[in-house]
Amino acid sequence: MRRAIRNWVSLYPSIYLPLVRHIRPEFVIGRDTELVIEGFPRSGNSFAEAALRWSQPRALRLAHHCHAAAQVIEAARKNVPCIVLVRDPADAVASLLLAQPSKFTPKSALTEYKMFYEAIRPVRGRYVLADFRAVTGDFGKVLAVTNEKYGTRFRTFTTDESVTREIFTLLDETSVARETVAGKSEPYSPFRTSGETALRAAKKNEVKHALLGSGIAELLGSCRDMYASLLEHADVR
Repeated sequence: MRRAIRNWVSLYPSIYLPLVRHIRPEFVIGRDTELVIEGFPRSGNSFAEAALRWSQPRALRLAHHCHAAAQVIEAARKNVPCIVLVRDPADAVASLLLAQPSKFTPKSALTEYKMFYEAIRPVRGRYVLADFRAVTGDFGKVLAVTNEKYGTRFRTFTTDESVTREIFTLLDETSVARETVAGKSEPYSPFRTSGETALRAAKKNEVKHALLGSGIAELLGSCRDMYASLLEHADVR
């Protein structure tokens, strides 16, 4: 019930933002926000934040990791540069279920996925839409498109393996510090031992298989159709 209330509130900036600003002000859009990065969980949010912080010559005031449509809608209203991330729903939800199995079910996760992207559809032209593969594979291009759209001057960069390693190092340091406070931590980096990588991939495939057989084919199909439509009109994919 608490999660359902949170999901409803997260659609309305005038309700959601003041509440979250009181709890996590460093994550919420404000007067001095220079860029908003938002998306459904496990869609590259942490990588995008780390890549941006790694690549810029100074600290930026970011709004991120609320996973709330209200944040995107408010950015559009205030004309604040905004990057929205999107990922194939089966991959995003499987990753989310693997990371937080006690918090989500396949149905609840897919429902939130659909709610988030449907809610920001009316302001589609007011943000940069970037696919997960582009975000993790060439974030410099995402920044270049953002600069072109908003007239910003974020420093771009060319991605190679050494750059990706540095970004993931920062990502893991940041995420472990944040999640340890909440009593959990999980490294994101793919640059682990082959055994660890294979084990994680196997676990994710198990969750995806369970997702496909969980009796929510219609909901999953609807989310996949939405993803296909979003990808067709994405700014970076």
